[in-house]
Amino acid sequence: MATDPIPVELSHEILSRLPAKSIARFHCVSKQWASILDRPYFKDLFLTKSSTQPRLIFAIEKNHMSPHEKPSSSLVLTPEFHMKFPPDDTWWIFPRYDRKFACGYASGLIYFSCMSVKAGYDGVPVICNPKTGRYEILPFIRRYRKSYSFFGFDPVEKQYKVLHMAYPCGPNDHRIMTLGTQGMRWRKIHCSLRLENLSEGVCINGVLYYLGDTSQCMEKIRGKSSFAIACFDIRSEKFKFLYPESFCELVNYNGKLGVIYYDDLTDDAIELRVWVLEDVEKEKW
Repeated sequence: MATDPIPVELSHEILSRLPAKSIARFHCVSKQWASILDRPYFKDLFLTKSSTQPRLIFAIEKNHMSPHEKPSSSLVLTPEFHMKFPPDDTWWIFPRYDRKFACGYASGLIYFSCMSVKAGYDGVPVICNPKTGRYEILPFIRRYRKSYSFFGFDPVEKQYKVLHMAYPCGPNDHRIMTLGTQGMRWRKIHCSLRLENLSEGVCINGVLYYLGDTSQCMEKIRGKSSFAIACFDIRSEKFKFLYPESFCELVNYNGKLGVIYYDDLTDDAIELRVWVLEDVEKEKW
């Protein structure tokens, strides 16, 4: 019996509610299905649906034990998906010299700033999709001491970008790369303020935030603290700086930038103060 075809909108709605593993498998059904699942509209719909569900990412460091040894405690997890990363045991996710600021997250992808082979010293940046297990090695960039990179997403142009900030008192230039473009390459970018990085990057609504210190290069502005929050607009690739009163932690607070101050009141009491950025242009908190 002939039946009316399912409307495309309804097909999208049904597919968007499926697990990520099923979406990856359905790419193999036909070229038409693969084309539907790769369209930007469906990707946005799927991310919207999946982002409404609570998610946890567990990163477990491999422990080299003999076959007869057993861990003192164990935790059984039943995640929606699992993956082994790096796929090759000869890779390190963290650099040898520094485990801080080694990875970032933006709109479903994870960025590892410096993955290196055990026998080597120089690392390469890697982008990983934890839902599909796919990863991409980005072009190598030469570093000089304490350089850091950040990962962000522009929801308007639907573009991922990697921002590489060179050591503030070193000879290198700052660089930026747009992912997904033909012939991905690092481009030079200018930043008017030299900062020693103190935090991981937090990307919120197309703006990348990170905390820095200006005292290393003696660029402290009169009447302001030596700390500065860099606000990098991913689409326009422009910097703006905010000056917190002291060192603080940066968090995503309900879709807005939140800064947490730790005040030691007495030996046995600590006060936590949270300020939320309402308007970055007007610097309204």
